[in-house]
Amino acid sequence: MKIILDANVLVSALFGGAPRRAVLRAFKETVYVSPRVEAEFQSLGAKLSRRLAPDKYRAWSHVFLPAVLGRCERVGVHRTVDICRDPKDNAYLSLALEIEADILVTGDKDLLILSQNDLIKAGLSGLKILNPRDFLERHK
Repeated sequence: MKIILDANVLVSALFGGAPRRAVLRAFKETVYVSPRVEAEFQSLGAKLSRRLAPDKYRAWSHVFLPAVLGRCERVGVHRTVDICRDPKDNAYLSLALEIEADILVTGDKDLLILSQNDLIKAGLSGLKILNPRDFLERHK
C-alpha cells in the first residue's frame, strides 16, 4: 500500500489520539514524500515555534519530523494536479498521481471535500482521501 501523510496529520500527531495512531499505522506500509511536500513539512518549523509550547516544538523539530522523514520514501514529481481550492494541497495530489498512491491521510477539509469524480478526472481514480479515524477503521 502506498500512503501519503499531510502536514495537518503530522502536526496533530504530536498531540496523540487518532492522528498519532494513524501515522504509526501508516508506517507499517510505505509512506512517500516529494521534495515539495518535504519542504512544506520543514517550513512548518517557523510557524510552529510561535504556536507550540517549547517542549512540543522541540519534539517536532528535533525528534518527530526527522524520524518521519527518515522513514519516508522520497520521490520526484514530474506531473502536476491542480484541482484543490488550496493550491499548496495540490502538491499532495501531484505526489499521489506520480506514485499511484492508494491513500492520502489528512485532516484538511480542502482535500477531504474532493469527490471521487474530481479524483477520477485528475487521473487519481485509485486514491482514497481519508481522515485519520477513517484510515484507522479501514486499516487496522
